[in-house]
Amino acid sequence: MMTVGSLPENESAENRRAQRTRNRAGPLDVSEAAGRERAPQTRKNSSHCTNVQTLSTNALYLLSLMWNPYEKLGGREATILLSERFYDLMSELEPDLARLHELDESGRVSRRSRDRFALFFMGWLGGPDDYVQQNGHPRLRMRHARVPVDIRMRDAWLRCMFQAMDDLGVDPELQAFLRPRLAEVANFLRNVVEEAPAAGPH
Repeated sequence: MMTVGSLPENESAENRRAQRTRNRAGPLDVSEAAGRERAPQTRKNSSHCTNVQTLSTNALYLLSLMWNPYEKLGGREATILLSERFYDLMSELEPDLARLHELDESGRVSRRSRDRFALFFMGWLGGPDDYVQQNGHPRLRMRHARVPVDIRMRDAWLRCMFQAMDDLGVDPELQAFLRPRLAEVANFLRNVVEEAPAAGPH
């Protein structure tokens, strides 16, 4: 978050007028800036879903210019550890959600699914873009279209991720930043028409 300070006395009248306008607008929030600066033009009937993902992605990008969530989490090893704990919890506590994934012989989420998600998660957090280089654009809604994602599955996904962050002692400041953005992405992936309460585990 940043504010605009006062201009020196020798600045032009035009600059002073611009400064007063910015001051009236108040502090500039990172996520708001992302929406204004980078959100694409979309058709009215598709703008909500598209802009939710765009705002979340761009907020992460802009914030990474000040601090990097991937680095703050602990880099590659910490991201892999979080991904593993996430899928362990899913396999143990949310069997219906786990069954939407590829499973191994023991009925747990497969190694291939875990590794692909870890690569994606690294890039989403602001780390290396290995997922895109190996698999192309994530196209999250398209890749999830083959399985029904309803409110129950959305909340189960968030419960697992939030519990994994708690179990591994992820920094509270980082959690406060990531939780609403993870909820945005999880809600964006819903493809079953239902009345949607606010995203979040129950």
